[in-house]
Amino acid sequence: MFGFGKKYENEVEVIRQALRDQIIRAKQEEESGQVTKGRYYSVEKLIGSSFSSGYLYAFCRIGFAAQGVEVNVDKYLRTILNEVWREINLYRRFKSGIELAESTGAISYIFKEEFELGMKAGMSDGGKILDRSSGDANKNLYAYLINCEGLLREDDSYLKFDEVTS
Repeated sequence: MFGFGKKYENEVEVIRQALRDQIIRAKQEEESGQVTKGRYYSVEKLIGSSFSSGYLYAFCRIGFAAQGVEVNVDKYLRTILNEVWREINLYRRFKSGIELAESTGAISYIFKEEFELGMKAGMSDGGKILDRSSGDANKNLYAYLINCEGLLREDDSYLKFDEVTS
């Protein structure tokens, strides 16, 4: 099913489903018109941001570790990401976000900061990947895709991005 054998099939599926749940929920809310207030970018556009790329990489890396598996995440990323959202090439969007973070120029520091913030959010959520009983696990990508303002705290209030990076 995944193209790289069945050795870690269950762990990959846990990661894939946790990511898919967040993205599909954000996409459904966008399509229903629930998240239009203050929004300038679509979920499809935001998923290719440097924040999203940092999140996806860190979430996958820490998601494997939280399940007790040590793997070379790069080996699994393409397959995991393209299985998360089949309608677009999510891996290609991930790579474009990485390229933004690695870019040079006058505003490149913004993309690097976004990438690092995404990494922090992905590490936080990836570490809670098995805590599916709690509504607090694995929410930060969803929060970013629908809000673009900040990350969710445990009490569902928003922590502004500038509060995290300062």
